[in-house]
Amino acid sequence: MRKSKFLTVRTGPVDIPPYEVTCVSTDLVRSSCYVKIQEKFTFELPFFGLQHYTHISCSFLPNSEKIIFLNKQPTSQPHVYRVYIKMAVTAAFIIHCPSGDQQFTKELIIPMRVVLTIPQREADLDVRIIPCYCNCCLTPGETRITRLRGEKGIQFAFSGAFNNNPPSIVIGSPPDPSVAGETAGEVTVFSDQTYRPLFKASGSKPNDDFGFAVDAGYDLDGDGWGDILVGAPGASKGSARWAGYIRIVSGFDGSKLLEIQHTEAEAQFGWSVNWAGDLNGDNVPDILVGAPLASPGGKINAGSVFVYSGASGRLLYRLDGWNAGDAFGYALKSLGDVDGDGIPDFAVGAPFASPDGLYQAGMVYVYSGATGSLIYTIKGVEKNAGLGFSISTVPDMNGDGIPETLVGAPDSSPSGRKEAGSVYIFSGVDGRKLFHFAGPVSGEEVGMAVSSAGYTDHDGSPILALGAPSAFSANKRFAGKVYLVSSGSGQILSVVEGDNSWAQCGWSVASSGLQGSRTGFIMGAPGSGALDVGQMTSAHLSCEMKLVAIVSVLQKVDILIPGAACYQDISEIAL
Repeated sequence: MRKSKFLTVRTGPVDIPPYEVTCVSTDLVRSSCYVKIQEKFTFELPFFGLQHYTHISCSFLPNSEKIIFLNKQPTSQPHVYRVYIKMAVTAAFIIHCPSGDQQFTKELIIPMRVVLTIPQREADLDVRIIPCYCNCCLTPGETRITRLRGEKGIQFAFSGAFNNNPPSIVIGSPPDPSVAGETAGEVTVFSDQTYRPLFKASGSKPNDDFGFAVDAGYDLDGDGWGDILVGAPGASKGSARWAGYIRIVSGFDGSKLLEIQHTEAEAQFGWSVNWAGDLNGDNVPDILVGAPLASPGGKINAGSVFVYSGASGRLLYRLDGWNAGDAFGYALKSLGDVDGDGIPDFAVGAPFASPDGLYQAGMVYVYSGATGSLIYTIKGVEKNAGLGFSISTVPDMNGDGIPETLVGAPDSSPSGRKEAGSVYIFSGVDGRKLFHFAGPVSGEEVGMAVSSAGYTDHDGSPILALGAPSAFSANKRFAGKVYLVSSGSGQILSVVEGDNSWAQCGWSVASSGLQGSRTGFIMGAPGSGALDVGQMTSAHLSCEMKLVAIVSVLQKVDILIPGAACYQDISEIAL
């Protein structure tokens, strides 16, 4: 906006007063047209678990239109042009679900062709898009399964883990006791992209149960490859049967880096293994090993957990079960820094503990990684439930920055469904219960294996992979199942079933947790020698839209607007 003052002098018998004029620059519409547009948009949604939506709303955000491409071609008529335009406009979608609405925005690209009269080549164009009709439908994502088969004589995929550097699948396969042979057990590493085997590592002696437990991800030898921790709880040491050992093998080629032998008979050392992170400040990852059938201080099968230096194999400290028969150390999981001292802490499962007189209700103990001191306990509240049979973690759900603890109680009988199983999520900081999933069918034993599935539901909550290896499927006894469950709503999103009787699908489950990984989660079915590699595909949204675009040619013009007269003495006006 420009302002100027124009003053006049006497030109006749009447004084003409001075006055003020305002000059305003504005856009004048020189020509316009409207275009009817019909477009169909299809795109992938960034979340899962939308099978139960009711309807979808769509609107355009105000003033979100912008021209991203413009091309003008002259015609045979003066000042008339064929104009090709690409517009970007932001659409807001609301997917209405019983568990809560999910909102998101998406930038849509809308092409159009018009013929316009443009008096000057430098004239501006203005485009307004008005939605007249929008019909959206959603195709829910699905679970895609790739099935890998192992060799005979082993319990292929009895245990499993992911290596993150480079991404690969680690499968533990102890000997199959029903098959005669001299197998020690083995660990096989598969490519995350092609699912082809990369290398194998084998146990030392027949019936070592090498591969009974595995964990992967930490680089022990500094070569840039995540190394693999393997338990062999069936190994003997001299006359000490089932004493057990653990071995760390290279994630590059399977060569042995470190081995720790146990000497207590029947302790089943190596039943559970877990990388603990650096506990002693030497910048080398340390090791957790469970021996749930150890008998410390004469307490038969009370169980023990051993914490070792990854650098030297030296014992840092030992933790023992409180009571005979607790099976302390049956499951292990590093939790991250729970107590805020900068050192990772960890959880130990004792599924046969009897807290407060509840027979084999089970317990979970959370310990300081730095000192081994007890931080808190989680007590089972149902007799014979076996809380602590399996332990994993899920991303932070309550906003405190600490991952939450996922725990299975496979012999729980919720609402009278005998041994249907239960799975809980507890706060990683203080053990408060955040979530409970009750197994839907008696006898399935949901929770024998638990893991995050590596994906989130539409509300941002982690999706869980819960193993139920005792489930029947279409009259196939113990075929097994894996339930994919929303930790937000508790809804079952998908079910993967074993392919034959005694397959025991869901005996082991694990998640990659890697962005860009082809694989989301794995499910072991050792009874049929199979590994199911699972991937959840995103939902797709398709929208048919009828729009009207108003295209206007604008030209800048100046308009003079007289102001109110301002009288003053003519003698004061300087000529």
